[in-house]
This record gives sequence, structure tokens and C-alpha cells, in this order.
Amino acid sequence: MAPRHHFSSDHEKMQEPFCKDPPRRRIKALEFDTYALIRDNALTVIGRVTNPAEQPVGALIIALPRKWDLKGRVTGSDLGHNTFQFRFELEEDLQNVLSARPYHYAHWMVILQRWEPVLSPLFPSQILFWITLHGLPLHYWHERMIYEIGQDLRTLEDYCITKTSAKIRVSVDALNPLVKEALIEFSAGVELPVSLEYDGLELHCSNYNSLAYLARFCPLSSRSEEVNSHPRHRKAARSNSSPPRRPRRSEELQTQVNRRFEKRPITSEEPFHQRLD
Repeated sequence: MAPRHHFSSDHEKMQEPFCKDPPRRRIKALEFDTYALIRDNALTVIGRVTNPAEQPVGALIIALPRKWDLKGRVTGSDLGHNTFQFRFELEEDLQNVLSARPYHYAHWMVILQRWEPVLSPLFPSQILFWITLHGLPLHYWHERMIYEIGQDLRTLEDYCITKTSAKIRVSVDALNPLVKEALIEFSAGVELPVSLEYDGLELHCSNYNSLAYLARFCPLSSRSEEVNSHPRHRKAARSNSSPPRRPRRSEELQTQVNRRFEKRPITSEEPFHQRLD
């Protein structure tokens, strides 16, 4: 008997998937003068929620301005992709709102930045935190030392040294896990861990310091446990248990630090007992 040949019908061909990914069209941007639009958005603040499942943007736009004591009007709108904007009438209101950061909604952190004419899907991404340093020896509570730590961590905005605490105000990337511990290397060859306590930090993953989920929902925990449970990985972990060293600062940043303090050498620090809280 002759073998049978199966010929698929047109209907069957139509049922077969022809593309694994949804279609995306590439469109070239038009080149034109954007000065007028940039000026029109000068009093705009862009925000992003860190946990979209728990932070509906529509409700946030209504709730957040209630925390602000504004003199002028503000208009909020949903921009999609878990982002939103607030357009202010007065520069004074905008500055007051930014100075009161960080913000949170539904016990999760909210990213809020002044709008900039940038081309990046990661904007906005920065949260401004006051961070208390724990573990730094008292005789190193000098403004230059605090300044160096703040600049090495992220973008330093301010710092405060009193008799009871040493703090830095730093703009950190909220789309990546927070740094909660730093290893300070001293010239004597001693290394000391310094823990970082974030003021106003709300819900987050206590395992990997992500702002997007709780520890029990951490997608990395299960994978980490599976990998670490293997005897070979446990042995490797023991042999590499020492924390990694932080990269050295660039010469350009070091020059800026030296210029900032060239008129205030480290030996001219005021006595500890004269500091004011």
C-alpha cells in the first residue's frame, strides 16, 4: 500500500503560531526644537511606585497632595509604566515637596524627582534618604570622613554630625537593592563594618533590601536556597566568606573633595565637646 501523505489545510496553517513575541513597530523620532516644551514642564515632578501591586497610581495621585501644604494649585496625572506626574503652579511649592522626601504610600516607598529632559525608561529612580551611620569610631566623626562615605555610597546631598549621631543625606537608586552595610578601610590595615539605617524606610525585602516586595515573596530567596544547599556551593561559600571590597574612588571626585576642604584641614576640627545637637 502506498504511504499516505498529510497535507495541512489553510485553516491549520493559520492556527499555527508564527511569532513568539508580540509585534513591536520601530518609529524614528522627529528632530525639532524642544525648548518651549522643556520650559512648559519646568515645574513638574515625576514619580514612580515601587510596588505596583500594592500602590494603585490613581489612588496615590489623590492621596499624596493631601500631605502637602501648598499655596498654589497642583495637577496630577498617570503617565503609565507605574509612573505619574505632578505639575505645580509655584516653584516654592515644588521645592517644599522635594525637601520633605522620602515619601511612601500604602506602606511602600514612592520615588519622586524633579522632571528633567532625559531619555531613559529608568527615570525617575532616585529616593533621598537621611542615613544614620552605626559602627564608625567616634574619633572619625569628622565632616571630611562623613563626606567621603556619603560620596562613595551615592550622590551626597547633605550631612549632619552631632554628639550622638553621624548622618548623611544621600540620593540612592531605588530600582536596585539598598546598601545597608559598608566596609571602611583604614590606613592601619584595619577594616570595620558600618551599618546604614535609613530614616523613613517602609516595607521592603529584608533579605536583599529590594523595595519592590517583601522577603516572603522574594524571587531570589528560593533560588539562593537551592544553590546554597548543594555541598559544592556550601564549600565555595565558606572559602569566599569575606565581604567584597568597594571600588576605589575616581581621581576626579577625590580632587573635588580636596578642593572642598582645602581651607579646613582635618586637624582644625572643633573639639568634640563643642558640637551642638
